[in-house]
Amino acid sequence: MTDHAADVTRARFAADLVCAFHVLDLDGQGSGLGGHVTARVPGTETFLCHGFGLAFDEVGQDDLLHVTFGLERLAGRGKVNPTLTFHSALYRARPDVGCVVHTHADHLVALTAAGARFEPVTQLAAILHEDWAFLDEYDGLVLDAAEGDSLARALGARRALILKNHGLISVGSSIGQAVIGAVVMEACARVQLEAMRGGPVSALPAAGAAAAKRFLNSDANTLDRWNMLKRRAHRARPDRIPASLVADARAT
Repeated sequence: MTDHAADVTRARFAADLVCAFHVLDLDGQGSGLGGHVTARVPGTETFLCHGFGLAFDEVGQDDLLHVTFGLERLAGRGKVNPTLTFHSALYRARPDVGCVVHTHADHLVALTAAGARFEPVTQLAAILHEDWAFLDEYDGLVLDAAEGDSLARALGARRALILKNHGLISVGSSIGQAVIGAVVMEACARVQLEAMRGGPVSALPAAGAAAAKRFLNSDANTLDRWNMLKRRAHRARPDRIPASLVADARAT
């Protein structure tokens, strides 16, 4: 890869991460100062994140930090969020993971606070069919490596982890895949809460969910969905998501 091509790849990678913050914020998952999204720099034990103290809707490319798994800042300005220790633990445990999303998604928190278990009640939820775990314990903020290792064990090889009274963790091989997981889970929780007002809910049949998952999780479908979410973010926030960040979305 030439130096120019490498620069373009890095720029697209950073642009995708910026889009992730705004896609999630527009989905109602901004979490104030509490959420975070990181993306592993391929082939390294480092990742990109946003500076501690910024809300998702404030993040631009100049607000990204490059940090080691030990949370040592290599580039960028601003403070490193100390709770990112669990991101490092997930990356170490899962070499296949390229992005980690953590939000305090309102509807998912409300669902678990009501004592209900997440159920795949919508067709789109088939994306996560048999690919999520539930963690009942709330131990407060994750500030050390041992707690991060505990979350990594709870997640296992799955794509998502629901944290009771807390929120969600969604991972993916790409930024788009991880963000889609978070958006889908919160959307399904929203529908489930509405359905519960009318009585018991009925989840998708396992066989149908498995068939839908194969289609919905294809690389082409995932890329199309991610590009759609980025374009939507650009239309909503052209000042924060310039057209240049999504202009080549269909070609990436």
